[in-house]
Amino acid sequence: MPTPRRPAPAAKRPGMPKPPRVRRGNLEDQASLRAQVVGVAFDIFRRQGMQALTMRAVAAEVGVSAMALYRYFAGKGELLRGLWDFVLVEIRAELDAAEAPQPTAEGRAQARLEAFIHYWESHPDHYRLVYATPQTLESGESPWTATPLYLELLETGLQRLQELATAIGGDPRHARMARDMQHCLVQGYLYSRIVNERYPWADLDAMRAEVIVSVMQAVKRCLKGGASAA
Repeated sequence: MPTPRRPAPAAKRPGMPKPPRVRRGNLEDQASLRAQVVGVAFDIFRRQGMQALTMRAVAAEVGVSAMALYRYFAGKGELLRGLWDFVLVEIRAELDAAEAPQPTAEGRAQARLEAFIHYWESHPDHYRLVYATPQTLESGESPWTATPLYLELLETGLQRLQELATAIGGDPRHARMARDMQHCLVQGYLYSRIVNERYPWADLDAMRAEVIVSVMQAVKRCLKGGASAA
């Protein structure tokens, strides 16, 4: 009995789109261009402020058309999220490097605190972008604070304070309150230091050192007795 022949493949209809092919080099080029765009956007933000940071202005400085830029960022909101993510990656690396050599829970908690303050003092434009720039949500866009990296940073900070609570005989259940209080105290210092440029500070180095000591003391009091103890 003869073997039945398989039917010949259907002829390709004219006008059918070919499946897209993405080359490795293209992906690398895209990543490189995205990084370049983020760098240019930061520069415009630093020099001229948020009002000047438009897709058209960024495209002009990068050397591409505005329409070409939309292939990489859907709009200004996504571009700002790219800047936000860039800052979060940097500060996570700083915090991880600062705490890595510390052998104790208290040492790690204080190292993260000092590195956090140092990063924003060293990058005031990044601070203004993250903490002093309102986010205008576009349709379907989630808040920047919902990004996985931001939530990861919050969770790591909480874990370090839970470890500190255990080490000093406190209650790890108070770590969330201690983290919130630490954030408020540190942001008060940073905002005054970075945004309030007109104030005639007497000795910033001495003030920073006192802030770190005071925040650590308040955090430990909170971990031992809750909000009422702080």
